[in-house]
Amino acid sequence: EDPNYPTVLAMWSDMDGYWVNRDGDYLYFTLDENGKAVMYEYDDDGKLESFMKATAVMSSNKTSYYMALDLPRIKAGEGPAADFAQTASAKGFMIELAGYGDGYVEIAEEGDEIDYDIYVKVGSNLDKLADAVKQAKKLDK
Repeated sequence: EDPNYPTVLAMWSDMDGYWVNRDGDYLYFTLDENGKAVMYEYDDDGKLESFMKATAVMSSNKTSYYMALDLPRIKAGEGPAADFAQTASAKGFMIELAGYGDGYVEIAEEGDEIDYDIYVKVGSNLDKLADAVKQAKKLDK
C-alpha cells in the first residue's frame, strides 16, 4: 500500500459526488467497494466515457493539485455500464480550488495546453444537474 494514498482519499472526500461543466459533461468522484478512489467521466448525454482509478494527488501550493489516474482495461459487458469498454491507459488532471469559492473548481486534463473548465458541484445525485450547468455557463464567461 502506498503511504501517500491518504492524500488521494482526502481529495476524494472533498470532491465526493457529481461535478458538471458548462457543456453538461460531468465527473463523479466516489470510493469503490474496497474504499479506493475512483472517478467516472460522462458526456452531456450521460454516456460513460471513462472509468479511472486514482493513483496519486500532488499539490504545488494550497489550491493547485495534480491528480494521476489509471484507466484499467475493461471489456464490453464487464464494466460499470453494459455497453462500456476501454483500453488501459493513464490520465492526469490539474485542479484549481481557488477563484470561485466553495462548490466550484477548475479542472483541466493534462496535455500540451492546459485549458481549464469550471465545474460546479451537483451533489450526491443528478437532480440539480441542469441548474448546475446554467451556473457553470454564467461563470465561464
